[in-house]
Parts: sequence; C-alpha cells; structure tokens
Amino acid sequence: MQSQGLRICRRRAPHQDGIPRVIVGAALWLCMAACGIFPAAMRGASLTSPGEITDAAQIWMLPPDMRAVAQRIHIEGRVDYVDAAWKLLWIGQGNHGTFIQLADTPPALEPGQYVRIDGTLVPDEGLSARRVQVTVLGAQEPVEPVGATGHINDLARLDSRVVSVDAIVDGIQLIDAEHLRLYLVVDDRMIIGWVRPDDPDRLPDLAGRAIRAVGLYSMRLDPTRTNATIELWINRESDIAVTGTIADMPAFASTITPVAEIVQRPAGAWVHVRGRVEARVPGRRIVVRDDTGEIAVESVQRQPPPQGAEVEAVGQVAHAEGRWRLVSGLVRAVSVATTKRPRDGVLSSVGEVRVLSSVDADRHIPVRIAGVVTWSLPKADFFFLQDVTGGVRVRFPRSTMPSPPLCKFMEVSGVTRSDKAGVPEIELQTYRDLGAMNAPVPKVITLAQAMTGREDGQWVEMQGFVQRVVSEGDWRWIHLTSPEGEFVGHLQSPVNFVANPGSLVRLQGVCETVRSPLGDVQLVRLRIPFLHSITIDDDAPADPFDLPAQSIASIDQLAMSGGLRRARVSGVVTLNRSSEHQLTIQDGGRGLLVLTRDAVDMNLGSRVEAVGIVGNEGERTLLRQSTVRLLGSAGIPDPVALPSPEVPARSLDERLVTVEGRLLDVFRSPTDVRLRLLKGDYLYEVLLPRTFASATLPPIGSDLRLTGIYKADYDDSRHLRGFHLELRNLSDVAVVHPPRLWTLRRALIATAVLAVVSLLSFMWVFALRRRVRRQTDQIRTQMERQARLEASVQHAARLESLGLLAGGIAHDFNNLLTIIIGNLGLAMMSESAVTEVGANLQEARRGAARAQELTRQLLTFAKGGMPQRGPTPLEDLVKDAVGSVIRLASGQIEVAYDLASDARPALGDRPQLLQAIQNLALNAVQAMPRGGRLGIALRNVEIGEGNEHALASGRYLELVLEDSGEGISPENLSKVFDPYFTTRKTGSGLGLTAVYSIVRKHGGAVEVSSAKGRGTTVSLWIPSASEAPVEPPAAPVSKAVDAGQKSRPRILLMDDEDSIRLIGSAYLKRKGYEVVVAADGESAVRMFREARASGRSFDLIILDLTVPGGMGGREAIERIRSDDRSVPAIVSSGYSSDPVMADYQKYGFDGCVPKPYELDQLTDAIRRLTERRPT
Repeated sequence: MQSQGLRICRRRAPHQDGIPRVIVGAALWLCMAACGIFPAAMRGASLTSPGEITDAAQIWMLPPDMRAVAQRIHIEGRVDYVDAAWKLLWIGQGNHGTFIQLADTPPALEPGQYVRIDGTLVPDEGLSARRVQVTVLGAQEPVEPVGATGHINDLARLDSRVVSVDAIVDGIQLIDAEHLRLYLVVDDRMIIGWVRPDDPDRLPDLAGRAIRAVGLYSMRLDPTRTNATIELWINRESDIAVTGTIADMPAFASTITPVAEIVQRPAGAWVHVRGRVEARVPGRRIVVRDDTGEIAVESVQRQPPPQGAEVEAVGQVAHAEGRWRLVSGLVRAVSVATTKRPRDGVLSSVGEVRVLSSVDADRHIPVRIAGVVTWSLPKADFFFLQDVTGGVRVRFPRSTMPSPPLCKFMEVSGVTRSDKAGVPEIELQTYRDLGAMNAPVPKVITLAQAMTGREDGQWVEMQGFVQRVVSEGDWRWIHLTSPEGEFVGHLQSPVNFVANPGSLVRLQGVCETVRSPLGDVQLVRLRIPFLHSITIDDDAPADPFDLPAQSIASIDQLAMSGGLRRARVSGVVTLNRSSEHQLTIQDGGRGLLVLTRDAVDMNLGSRVEAVGIVGNEGERTLLRQSTVRLLGSAGIPDPVALPSPEVPARSLDERLVTVEGRLLDVFRSPTDVRLRLLKGDYLYEVLLPRTFASATLPPIGSDLRLTGIYKADYDDSRHLRGFHLELRNLSDVAVVHPPRLWTLRRALIATAVLAVVSLLSFMWVFALRRRVRRQTDQIRTQMERQARLEASVQHAARLESLGLLAGGIAHDFNNLLTIIIGNLGLAMMSESAVTEVGANLQEARRGAARAQELTRQLLTFAKGGMPQRGPTPLEDLVKDAVGSVIRLASGQIEVAYDLASDARPALGDRPQLLQAIQNLALNAVQAMPRGGRLGIALRNVEIGEGNEHALASGRYLELVLEDSGEGISPENLSKVFDPYFTTRKTGSGLGLTAVYSIVRKHGGAVEVSSAKGRGTTVSLWIPSASEAPVEPPAAPVSKAVDAGQKSRPRILLMDDEDSIRLIGSAYLKRKGYEVVVAADGESAVRMFREARASGRSFDLIILDLTVPGGMGGREAIERIRSDDRSVPAIVSSGYSSDPVMADYQKYGFDGCVPKPYELDQLTDAIRRLTERRPT
C-alpha cells in the first residue's frame, strides 16, 4: 500500500530479544536525562557526529546546530502512542519509549504497530512523510504494561513506558473532537489522562468511576525541577476498563467513625466518617462536620461536593501542627442539602452566623456552636470564638459567668444579634466546657483584606513594620505600618514588648475593625492574646541607610512584586508638606511621594535620600514611614510642559509640570483652595495649600501658567481618568493674560461705527444724492442680511425642535425597548422556550440591541456634545459605514479598499466617526449617480511640528476617500464645509459641516481636493490611540437570593409604564426578592412611609426619573431622603443624558440603570447596593 510517496511493507516483527541492547541502553539514558539524574560526568554530553541514527534517543543528544539539518535515520520500534493532531509520537524500543516530534505531514502510523523508519529527519521540524519510508513489521506488537499503582511517583522508572494504573476518575473535560481530558486520582496524586473519544457527541460515563487504564506514562518537570506533572496518554477508549465506583472501595464499607473518636485511632489507620461539608479548597482539603465535631480531610479531588452537601469521606489518620486530620482522603456525596441551615433551625457553625445580614442577625436565630476561645479578658463582657469556618464575637452578661480562659474548647448556645455597625455576633445563653484546645492555624491576610471588614472576628496573622510601642499599665499598643497603611496591635501583658522602630514583625490575633457611624472601616485592630503571639522576623538595621540604592523608576516594580520591603532612593525635593509629613521628590524623569516618620523641613531643590517601606495608595506607589537625610543642594528641576492635558499620563505622576489654562472658577474650603481651569476643551483642577485660603488670586477669566506637582486621578476600577495639579505656593501662578476688556470684536464694532459716521458726514456735505443712494443700498443690504439671518434662525429653531423631538422619541423608545428586552430576558429564563425558539429569541435580542444603538444616536443628535474618546479600530468601522451607504446606491459602485493591516486604533468616539464616514461615503455616491469607483485607503502617519494642518505633532491615522464623480468647481470648493451649502436639489447642506465638526473635536483635520470632471478626494487625519481597545468585561452572573434566608429583601419599584412594572416585578420575584410596585412618585412615597411605619421597611427602592403629569423620581427621592437617608436608591430613565443620570449621587441616589437595560444589569445593581448597605 502506498500513500503520499510512503511505501509500507508488512512482515513479522522480530522477537524482542533480537532488539540491540544499545537501543535499550539509550532509552534508559534518555529517561535518566529527562529526570535530571545523569551522572555529573555525563551531563551536557551530546552526539556531535552521529552518522546514521538507529536509536531514537540519539535524536535528543544532537547539538542545537545539528537539530536544524537533515539526519539519516534507520529506527525500528513499537508505536506506543501516536497523535497526529498534536504531533506526538512515542517509539518503544525494549522496555522504554522515546518521544519524537511529528511534522505537519506525518507518516501514517497506528498504535501497537512494530515499524522500521528509514529516511531523513530534521529534528526541529519533526518526522515527515515526505522524508521517510515506514515499513510495518508487525500489525500489533504485544507489550506487557508495567504496573504503576502504588509506584506512581517512581518517575525515573516509569517515564516513557507503557503502564497500567488503577484510578478514580475525578472529572472529565472534552478539549476537542480528538482529545478527552481525564482527572485521575492515583495513589493520593492527581494525574492527567488523555484519550481519543470514540464519539465526541457521546462521551463515556466515567466521572466517579474506578477504572484500570493502560497508557504511556509521561512526566514534565517545572522550572524548579522539584515538581512534576504526570500524564497518561491512552490510545483508545477500549484501553480503559471500568472496575466499579468510588463507593465500591473497601474503605467506604467500613464502620463510620464519629469525628470526636478520631483522636483515639492510631496514626495511619484508615477511618470512615460521614457529615456535612463546612468548607472546601478544591484540590487540597474538605472540612467535614458531624454531630461530634469537624475534621479536615486532605484530598486531591478537584471537584469535591459543594458546601452543605452530605458526604462520606475516608482517609488515614494523621497529626500535624497540633491538629488531627485525614490524609490521602477521598470524598463522595451522599445527598446535597437544600439549605445551609439544619432542619431544626439551629445554626451549628460560625460560618453560618458570619453570612447573616444585620436584619437576619437581629431576628435572634438560635445557635449551638463548638469552638476554641481565641481572645478573652477577665473584665470584658465578650470573647471571640473560632471554629474551622471562621471566628465570631460572643457577648455575655458578666454577672452570670466569668470570662472563659484562652484556648478553652467549649460549646456555646444562644441567639444571633448584630452590633452597632451591623456585624453579626452571638448573645450567649448557656455553654458547655469541652476541655482545652490549641489555637487554630491563623489565616494569613494583608491590611487591604482586613480593611474590607470581611475578616472581622477571625483568627489571623499579619505582618508590619513597628512604628512605636505605647504602654499604659499592662496594656501595650503596637502601632505598625504595612504597604497599604497603618494598623494597631493590642496586647495585655505585664512584660513589655520591646522592638526597635522599623523592625518587621509577624502577629497572630483576632482581627477587629473599628467602624464609623456610617459603617466605613476606619481602623484595623489586632487583639493579641499572648506575648509569644508576636515574632520579630527582621530587626531594624542599625543604619537605616545601609541598603542598596534604588532608582525611583524601579520602586513600581518592587511594589508589584508583593511582600513587605524597604527601599532607599534619592531625589530632588519638589514639594514639601512638612506639617503633613509628606515630601515629593523627583529623579531620572520620575516622581515619588514620600511619607515621613517625623516632620521634615527641606527646602525645595534640596537633594535628599529617603529609606522607607514600599507601599501604595490606590494605584500610586509611595514610601511609608520614611527616614530622610539631606545630601546637598541640586536646584529645582525644569518642569515638564503639558501641551495636551486631556490625555492623562501615569508616568507624570508626582512630577513637576507646567500647564496653561483659563481660570473659570475658584472654590475655597477650610482645607484647601481649588481652581478650575480650561485648556482647549479639557477641564482640570489645581489645588493650593490651606495656608493660602485667604490669599488674593487672579480674577476669573485670566489666562494662567501654572507650575506644580502632577497628581494622577483614578476611578473606582483603578483606571486612569484624569489629573489635578498641586501647587507649592502663589509664585506657581503666573498671569499670562488678564481678563480681556477691549476685545477684537468690540474694537471692530467701534471702528465700523466711526467709519460709518465719518463717511455719512462727508457724503452729507459733498454729495447728498450719492448719500441717499448709498443709504438706500445699505438699507437694501441690511434687509437682505436680516432676511437671511431670520431664515437661519428659523432653520436652527427647526433643528432644535427636531432635536427635542428626537430626545422625546428616544426616551419613549427606550421605555419600549426596556419592555422588549425584559420580556426577552424572561423568555430566555425558560428552558422550554430556549429549547424551542432559542435562536429566535437571540435574534430578537440582537435586533433590540441595534434599536438600542439607534436610540443612543437619537439622544446624541438631541444633545450633541464632545466625543467620548477611546481606542477605536477603524478597519471594520470603515467597511460598515461604507457598506451601509453602498447598499442603498442607485448606480453600480465599485469599492476598492486599501486598509493597512497594521493600522493602529483611533482615539475617537465610534458613533461619531461612523457618522462622519457615512456622510463622506454618501456625498461620494451622490456624486456618481450613474455608478463609478470609490477608493478608500487607511494608513498610519507621523505628523511633526509646524505642519500645514496646524495639528499637534504625534501619531495619526490618515483616511482617504477618492471618487470618480463629477467633481467640485473651484468657486464652490471653499464653501463645502459652510453650513447649509449644497449644490443638489435635495439635502440639508449639513453633512460635510458635521464631518468637519466631528473631526476637529477629535483633534484632527479634514481636507478636500477636487477638479470639475475629475472626481473628489477627501482626506481625514484622526489621532491614534496609544493602547489597544479593551474588551468590555463579561457581565457578572446575577445570583438569586439565598432560598434559606428567613425573609426576602423588599424592593419598591416605581415606573409609569405598566409593562415595565410587570416585567421588573416578575423578574425580581423570580430572583428571590419581594417586590412592591408604584405608578408614580406620590404613590411610591406613600408606600415607603406606610411600610416604614408598619416595621416592614424596604431594603431598596427603584425610581423612574420622568413621570409625565406626575411626580418623578427626583422629587420622590427628596421626600424619601427626608425620612430615611440610608435606604439604597436606584434611578432609571430613558433620558441617559439627563443631569441626574450623569451625577446621580448628587441628587440622593446610590446607583443608576439607564434604559433600556438587561434584567441582569438591574439585579447586579441591586445586589451591589444591598450587600454594601451600612446598617
């Protein structure tokens, strides 16, 4: 049989004993090389002159230069595994196999064949059918697999050999039609199995099964060469035999042992437990709890049963770090609990208490929890209790019981409650002494994690640098600094804690957050039970400056690398706030904020050296708790000029810059003075220290040149959104031009008046008739001008009316779209509907999305405004814009695209750019009524200073549209961008005017060249973006309210549209909320007050902004806020450009959802507000 020049011959395979011993030896050496266990004398040896390769292992001994050239091969062996799709081949020679890479055109090979391969091989390219001849010596060469069960970690012996393993299938995953990934548990180790499925549409039911599989064993080491990934390459499904299920294991048939009795079993003994999953870390451990206690089961299973599931677990008893646990464990689900709360309604774990809302906690739910006391004091009326699920504060009356000692193991019974900040805690009623227990292993956290408030009451470990230690009797207050800020350790000990300031310490204790009346975390306090709970990891150096010098630019890298680090930098002082313990230094084109330990008075221009803790404040890197020393005087560096402040730059943060602008407003406060300036179309703020609060500033309207420290501003997503300038003193404010009293316009008017008066006087004296004639002409001209002006005013008024009409239509259309999209969302929640008409529903949703885009354009036409600029790829946009116009052309238009493949994205507003290109394409098509050719070119260009288009230097995109139409006459060419100018009977004359306006607002330019009868060429230059467009993040999946909650959150939904109320109510009820609807603001306010008076207040309100003929959301929220300032409120409207939607917090709302919206967007906004609501 021949195929692709490959001749395959068949004969009987020689007996294995006939294989040369050198092949077996080479294969063994290859295995040793892969495992890194060559003798030292042999490492690095390579085959420098191989001649003809007869041993596959010789391929891997070739030096790099010989791997790129053809090598003669004559190899006999068994095909242990072959995968043409992934270019994998293992040839077995003797007891071991060797991997050979396949080329894009591999030879035809089948698993089990015994073959001889003759020809040439380029190792870097792989084994190719075009270079070799394969002779099949035997169709199926028998091979006895090596038993790997019990020896799976014997890497050197098993690598590249055919093995047999007994395994539990933890899970399966279809990668593609030819590769099924199996997660196999073998000898308490997770290995990866690969098998080609017989039918990708009908996968084998292997999950949870016990199997025996035969395949090729392969291992790969990580870069540290201390951790290996084991893979089993299985040729076909028939090489897998199902031997049972996980439940058939003998260990699961043994007697169930109560958790409390595990301590009585010897180490290494197998035990069988049953209980509920309290916590889990997939691939590491599962915490199982029964009526007597809880135990951590260490298991490599990647897909353990979910939290709350009833499970059985088996494992070997082990003891480490003072805790009993089960190792080599396996877990199987018995049944899944429908709720985390036991049937009797009594909470049995701290984790169940911690997840309660303040409302639920105050319902006094019964609890019965066993745990260890992690902190207590004799005179305190509370202590902290910790179990495996977390920690909680337990309050008790001191008159009924003494404070329990530390490390006491006890069972507490009581009810839930919440503290003043809304944090759940337990009110103790009775307790039972269970003995003593060691403190649990602490959870290692950072200050940033502690500041979230989620770790309140937990037994944790934190690191920080010591600032100072304050003693008050037996109380020790240890003030510490971390990269994120400062926190305090609280210890009661008769022995003082001694550590030098700057020492790095590690503390174990109970995390406690101090909150403001509004619920914000103001301070993190660590309650430390013992003096030995503090460990000094690194004592403060005698000389803090005995560190290697770092550049300011490298500090960002240190901050991103994590950990607590000190750094030593030097620079020139550009800003000194000694009273606030702050310095700004600059060196090498980078700036850095330095927070000093003490007040430091350094002159501007002084060169200093600072040693501090590398930290951050949001996205800004800084040094905390710094020690500063003077090196000398260097002079203040020259400020960087900002020609385009509308483009913020992170690299300028904390640098000295200068910028110009026109002063628009001044805001004075007790803390600072803020100036608002305008540069071009960009508004920015400038801050002056509070010491200049009463200083005299330039008048409004002055053109100023300001020098100060550039401060980058970030949004809540940590994206750079702008900047403000911090000035050092009043000398940083220079007036370039005072407010203009005698403007050019006023001067022209005055000159014209004088000229007219002089001319009239002269003509009155010397030529009355000519004066009368001239006056008559002037009157006629004035009347014509007035007529044209009135026509323009009427036209503008019509446009404004159309804009208002467009806005109203868009608002109503948005309401209708909300109804459509909402009903589509409800329909797609039905499995039967999705099964029957899912494709139709998706198509309807896409149509609704296009209609949504149309309403956005209508609103843009109604209001106008500056473009919302961002990275915008032009290639597809140009094709979409031109294609939409060409489809409507009456003549045959040939379109020729010449779009550069490496074109950068434009920095622009996609809808506005789409409109501009459509207008240009439409003009071109209208110029070719009988058809023609339209050429479109796009390329990157660099524009330098002093260009003919008066553009700022930089990188641009040049877009050229060239038509073969009738052209434009020279007298009309200069008027094409004038409003209302057109040479056609139809058309508004605003198309090219809109193009000109859009391009100029984007900081670009447009140019038209044409000749009558020769066509027209339009060229656009648009600034290019400095970064690639960012894909929008995937919308988070809405979660329904936990069915186990005792009461559902109540929501008040107000909207004047019946359909929206119906859809919103149905959807939110389906998500687990209790919904009350209202048709207008008056009804909503009345319902809110009635609910509050009845004790069933609403947890959140949703108000429509505009209600025709009735009270809207704005007036309604004012009345509601007079009663309750804390209830979360969401505003919704089809007028997305309304001021309330743009700045909803200013009007008393906590969130906004513009119409039309997806129902998931509404529930996501509700969830965010209800989860963070302070109580």
